[in-house]
Amino acid sequence: MLRPGDGPSRVHDELLPVGYRPPMPTPTELLTAGKIAQELGASPGAVKKAIQAAKVKPATVKGGCTYYAKTDLPRIKKALE
Repeated sequence: MLRPGDGPSRVHDELLPVGYRPPMPTPTELLTAGKIAQELGASPGAVKKAIQAAKVKPATVKGGCTYYAKTDLPRIKKALE
């Protein structure tokens, strides 16, 4: 006996298997403090201090790694000066 949800799902006029969840979009504009340091030509320690001084909040934390939005680079750069 079929119950609601047992059949294929319709998303954007495509048939998808039951329980299929599209992958979450991952922003390509996320950087670690180390990557920010490379882009700005500074040491990772100096960048971490600048992030704290500028009170920049991480965009996300995954597996213990903190990621910052690329749009925060100007604030971090200014704090480095």
